[in-house]
Amino acid sequence: MSRTRCLVLVFFVSLLTVGWTVPLQQEGPVVVGRVINGSVDGLVPADLEATLHVFSEVDPDGRTDKADVDRGRSGRQSVSVSAASAEIGVYTTAVSSDGSFRFDDLVWEGDVAVVVRVIHQGVPYLSEFAGLEPGQRELSLPIEIYESTGNLEDIQVDQLHIFATRIGERLQVSEYHRVSNLGDRAYVGSADPETGRRITLAFALPEGATGLSFEGAGLGERFVEHNGGFADTVPIVPGRATGEVFYHYTLPYREDIRVERVFQLPVASIVLVLPGEAMAVEGDGIAPAGSLETEGGLALSYKAGPLAAGEPLVFTLVPATKPAPDAPSGTSPAGDVAPGFVLSSDGAATVIGLTALCVAVIAAYVLLRPEPPPARARPLIEAIAVLDAEFEAGRVTEEAYRRERMALKKRVRALM
Repeated sequence: MSRTRCLVLVFFVSLLTVGWTVPLQQEGPVVVGRVINGSVDGLVPADLEATLHVFSEVDPDGRTDKADVDRGRSGRQSVSVSAASAEIGVYTTAVSSDGSFRFDDLVWEGDVAVVVRVIHQGVPYLSEFAGLEPGQRELSLPIEIYESTGNLEDIQVDQLHIFATRIGERLQVSEYHRVSNLGDRAYVGSADPETGRRITLAFALPEGATGLSFEGAGLGERFVEHNGGFADTVPIVPGRATGEVFYHYTLPYREDIRVERVFQLPVASIVLVLPGEAMAVEGDGIAPAGSLETEGGLALSYKAGPLAAGEPLVFTLVPATKPAPDAPSGTSPAGDVAPGFVLSSDGAATVIGLTALCVAVIAAYVLLRPEPPPARARPLIEAIAVLDAEFEAGRVTEEAYRRERMALKKRVRALM
């Protein structure tokens, strides 16, 4: 036998002695869900398409700063990605006649966060923002859609927070409107003849106001100029706290400055917050709500409302040393504990739950300082507001709510 043939024979024999195992091909993740129509007599259209967005996960603690998926309850209805994030996949599939959809054998590496979006009558609807747990292969993400309406009658401002602070010769004012839709149809507004875009909510500004700015997308993007003020273009889907508008402006400051605000919507509850002790508030229908001990120091708070649509809110800012009616620290004028507060042993008020002051305590000291807050702090502040809304709606236990809120506040302080 030739040397070559011997070598070949030895090679094949060696192959027979090696254990061979065919690797099992692991199936990819699966995302399933069902679209339902929450409007009375509403149907799921036959031509609906679902889109799955896959983002790289952000932090091991579950934050979603990198993937900025904006829901109606955070003031917008779109999927966007910040500069630091990575969208690693986009998939589309048809929604079946029974409303179900399925994304099979998806491909990605590492931890991800996913969201499913559908568009019905021009309004985007999003599923929850979720990720797969270790060992989990299938994820269920249902979506609720609604019929649309241009009728404003079911829209109201649940909570309005007004923050005012003096910076030099200007009065900086910020307003946070938390909006609810009490009906069963998405409010889409009407077409603006000047811009051609649909506008939903209109906001007037006080006389002499300048320096209008927004948290997030501003004029020419989400908002448009309208009748000397501005208008929002985002639809408002049914539910509590499904919309929010947060904006800032300045007024020329003078002692005893009088501010008048008129709103398009009825307002259920109003809280005014003044950082520090230099100014106080006076006005018909405005009552002291006590002082707040916060991370940034003392703040004075006042409550007002409810207001009917178009009913003015008029208040005057006076020096705090000027005699003005006041309530004991941490109490309402009637002596009851102010909403959202418990009294400590020294009488100081501390925010503990979802109240008209929940956003004010954070935002008054973080967003309204002369220097702007770090960009990284803003998602945390918004997360606190969303958490508050979830707690109020009963979707978060009190224990989990307090624990998560405290953790978020610690992270805000660490960024300042």
